Amino acid sequence: MKKKCLFISIILFTLNSCNKSDKKENIIEINKKDSLKKESVVFKNKIVYNLNGKYFDGILKCGDYVYIDKFFRMIDNGCVYNQSTNPKNEIGWCDVILSLKNDDQKLFNSLSDDEIINQENTVNQMTSDVLKKKFIPMIFVIDKKYLNENKNSEIKFYPKIPYVNKLFKYSEEVDEWIAIDSIKVNKEIDNIKWIESHLD
Repeated sequence: MKKKCLFISIILFTLNSCNKSDKKENIIEINKKDSLKKESVVFKNKIVYNLNGKYFDGILKCGDYVYIDKFFRMIDNGCVYNQSTNPKNEIGWCDVILSLKNDDQKLFNSLSDDEIINQENTVNQMTSDVLKKKFIPMIFVIDKKYLNENKNSEIKFYPKIPYVNKLFKYSEEVDEWIAIDSIKVNKEIDNIKWIESHLD
């Protein structure tokens, strides 16, 4: 009788531990699926690039902004790719623009030059989280693979034609950076017109 009880106990213990290990495996599978979803999310037929997005918040604070024609734009050619001066920029050449929301645009139209300078100072003190709430942030990105090094130039890395420029925009709705559009640039004027079309 004792032997039977011991045998039944061993079987029950084995079955119980198998069930526990199955549950652990299932949890791991679910976690893997969740992490995959976080890496690439489709929203309204647009791909949300989380892997790049983790860098974009830092890019918003790469330099100072000035107010030019309805936008705050990062000065000195944006956040240029140069690991010695901009170690946080691992992406490439980033032209960073903060678009005003409608109500703010009306306010800015009535400001004097001195008041605009005060606003620039305020914007430059904001954190990336506040910038994302106050504005519509856009970043035009030329991947570092399209950049050539020029040691004698003040800006060390310039894009070599042909290259691809991508537009990323922060979406409050999904709290992510979304790839909006891209262009293959064969002439520099095409790139300028393409950027202007999005700003318009």
